[in-house]
Amino acid sequence: SWMVVAIIVGLNIKLVIAEVTNWMNEGVSPILLYGLIFPLLGFVFALLVYTILLPLINKHKTKTIHLHQDLNLDTLVPKQYKRIGLAIDFSGMENKIISTALSLGTKETTYYLIHIVESAAARLWDASSLDSETEQDIQMLKKAQKFLANKGYKAEIKIGYGKPPNEIAKIAKAEQFDLLIVGSHGHQWFKDILFGATIDRLRHLIDIPVFIVN
Repeated sequence: SWMVVAIIVGLNIKLVIAEVTNWMNEGVSPILLYGLIFPLLGFVFALLVYTILLPLINKHKTKTIHLHQDLNLDTLVPKQYKRIGLAIDFSGMENKIISTALSLGTKETTYYLIHIVESAAARLWDASSLDSETEQDIQMLKKAQKFLANKGYKAEIKIGYGKPPNEIAKIAKAEQFDLLIVGSHGHQWFKDILFGATIDRLRHLIDIPVFIVN
């Protein structure tokens, strides 16, 4: 390929020289010849040489490409979760949620056991609508709270009434959670769709990490 380029360039240079010689023989004005034509030809020749040599020069250069910024780990401080929320809905994920929370926190962490009552009566009358099922749920939360206390952990119970995303977000903001842990609802496609919509809605309502336990 370089041989072909050299032949083409050589022929063009020969053609230019012949044309300039012809102009000189025809008596072209020296002012035009030396003031415009020769400087222009010199510029074109210099540009041609630069174009040919540039790839050869760059070929021997060591290129340093920085795709990302350098890591600055000097100021890195591990995050300590002091207030962790546990969304408990008694779907069978309670043990995993509590176990995960304990692994992410310490004895200095406060664990908030959250349960949202979703019945129609609860949405209308809040706490005054406690039925037997809700009372049973609260007793189960107290049992979990006692278990944690016996292990040396601090735990509080928080009950909400209405739509889970809104109520969980309200509690999370009021108690200033550092982290929220929720459990998945298995692998049934219909439940996955509903749960995904709930989590997506919740994530838009709070600005803290949400840990999903499978």
